[in-house]
Amino acid sequence: MKRVMVTLLISLLTAMIFCLENNFHFAILGDRTGTADQEAFQKVVEDIQALMPDFVVTVGDLAEDGSNPDDWTVPMQTMNIINCPIYYTAGNHDILDDDSARLFTLNTGCQPFYSFRVQNSTFIILDNARASSYEDMDLEQRQWLEKTLAECPRDENKFVFMHKPFWAETIGAGREDTIHELFCEYNVNAVFTGHWHQYAYNIFDDIEYFIVGSSGGDFGSVDVDMGDFYQFMWCRVEESNLYTTLIRSGNFFPRDYVTLADLNFTRKINRELLTYECHEIESRVYEMIIKIINPHEEELVTPVILLGNNVWSVSPVKDSSIVVPAKDSLSCSFLLEQNSGFYPLPRLTCDYPVRPGKTYNFNNPILLSREIIIPETQIRPVIDGSLEEEWDSAPITEEFADDEADLQELTSLQLKFMYDKEFIFLSCVCPGEISVNECKAHNHDESVYYDESIGFLLAGEENIIYQYYINPDGIIWDMRTDLAEQEYNRDWNSQMQCSTKIDSGSWILEIAIPWAELGSSALEPLYFNLRRYDQRNERLALFIPEWSYRSVKYGILTCRN
Repeated sequence: MKRVMVTLLISLLTAMIFCLENNFHFAILGDRTGTADQEAFQKVVEDIQALMPDFVVTVGDLAEDGSNPDDWTVPMQTMNIINCPIYYTAGNHDILDDDSARLFTLNTGCQPFYSFRVQNSTFIILDNARASSYEDMDLEQRQWLEKTLAECPRDENKFVFMHKPFWAETIGAGREDTIHELFCEYNVNAVFTGHWHQYAYNIFDDIEYFIVGSSGGDFGSVDVDMGDFYQFMWCRVEESNLYTTLIRSGNFFPRDYVTLADLNFTRKINRELLTYECHEIESRVYEMIIKIINPHEEELVTPVILLGNNVWSVSPVKDSSIVVPAKDSLSCSFLLEQNSGFYPLPRLTCDYPVRPGKTYNFNNPILLSREIIIPETQIRPVIDGSLEEEWDSAPITEEFADDEADLQELTSLQLKFMYDKEFIFLSCVCPGEISVNECKAHNHDESVYYDESIGFLLAGEENIIYQYYINPDGIIWDMRTDLAEQEYNRDWNSQMQCSTKIDSGSWILEIAIPWAELGSSALEPLYFNLRRYDQRNERLALFIPEWSYRSVKYGILTCRN
C-alpha cells in the first residue's frame, strides 16, 4: 500500500510540473487519403516516432472512406507505431455523415470537435469535414467554439486545428472572415489546416496560418520548390512562443518556404499566365499558339517544350528562345499532327519563375477539344437499363484517359448518346464485377462519388454547370453551379429519368435528361465531361483528362438530324 502511495505521489508531482511549465514538442500529421500511399504514410509516422514528441495532432483524412469500417484498419494500425497521445482532427474523407462520425469516434477515441490543454496552452479541434464555410458549420459547434475561447485566459496560448483551410479563400484572398475575427478577438496564436495536400504559410493580424501538406495522400509529382512532397510539421512551444519546422524525410524547411502568395501564383500560371489555343488548320493537323505573360519586373527566360508521342507528332519539339520582357507577353507556335486515336495527349513543360530563388515546373498535358456527334432518334428508348435496339445506331465512344492524359484501358467502357426534341439520352456500359448492394450510398445526394460510379458535367451556357453522379444501384447525387454568382446549389434536384442494371461482368446506366432542365435545346451544342470511378481498383477514366468545371469546355456534344 505504501509503495502504491509513493508511486501515486510521484505521478501527481510529475503532472504538476508538467502543468506549471510551458515547454513541450508536438508533431502535426497531414492528410493520408485521396488516394493513400500507405508506404509513404508509414515512413512519415516512423519519422515522427523517431523524434519522440510529447504528443501528435492530425489535420484529418486518415480513412479513404470513413463510412467503411475496414478503411480505418490500416491507418489506425500504423498510428500504433507512435507511443504518445494522439489527438485526431476529422477530415472530409473521415466524416461524411452521422454514421461515419460515430465510426470516427469509435476508431480514434476523439469526438468530432473538442479541446484539450497541455501546460499553459489550449488546443481546439474543430470539425469542418462537411462544411464549405464557417457559417456552414453547425450552430452547436460555433457556439461551443466561442464559449471555449471566452473561457480561456487571454494570456494562454491558443492553437486551433481544422481540416479545410477556409482562411485561404477568405482572408487569404482579401475577403472578410467571421472566424478569423473571432480568433483575433480571443488572441488565437496559430491555426493549422490540411486538405490541399500542399504546404503553405501566412500570418494575418499576428495569427499564424498553416496548411500542412500531404503525409501520404496523393498530390501528383514531387515539386520540392512548391512544397509538394510527403511531410509533417515539428512544433515546439516555449512559454508564449511557437517554433515550427517543415520536415521532409529528415530535411528541414523554414515555415515560409511556400507562402499562400506562391501557391496562388502557381494557380495563376495555370489559369492566366501560361495559356494556349489550338486550331485545326487542315484535317488532323492543328496549330497550337502558346502565350506567356510575364508580370515580373525582370525578363523571363525559359525554354518551352512540347512533348509528342506515338499518337501526336509535334514540331518543333522545343523552343529555347523564349525571352519575355518585364511586364510584357510573348507567343510561340507549334504544329500538332494526329496520327491515330486521341490519347495520350502531348505534354507542355516550362520552368516559370515564381519569385527570386523559386521556380514552378509547369508540366501538364495539353487539353484538346473532343466532339461527339449525337444522332436524332425517332423512337424514344425505354429507360430501363436494358439498352434495346434503339441504341444500335448510336455511335460508341470507347477511348478514355486517366488524369495524366494517358490512355486508360478500362476494357470496353462504352458511351452512347441520342436525342429527340424533349430529351438528351445517355447510356454507358461499365465493365467490372459489381454485386447487388455493394454500394454504400443508398439515398439521394449521399456520397455516390465514393462508390463505383459514373459522374458527368453538362453545360448549355458558359456559367451554369450541372453535375451528376450515379452508382450501380441507381442512386443519384446532383448539383447546379452558377460560376458567375459562385452559387453551388446542392439542394437542386434533376428531373432526369434514370435506370441501372447489373449484369455479369458489367453494369449499365441509362438516362434521359430534359432539354428544358439544361436551359438548352437540340439546336445548341452542349459542353460535357464524364468520369467513371472504378472503386475496386481505385482508378479513374475521363472523357477529358481533368475533372474540373474548366474541363467542360473541351468536351462538345453536337446534335445532328
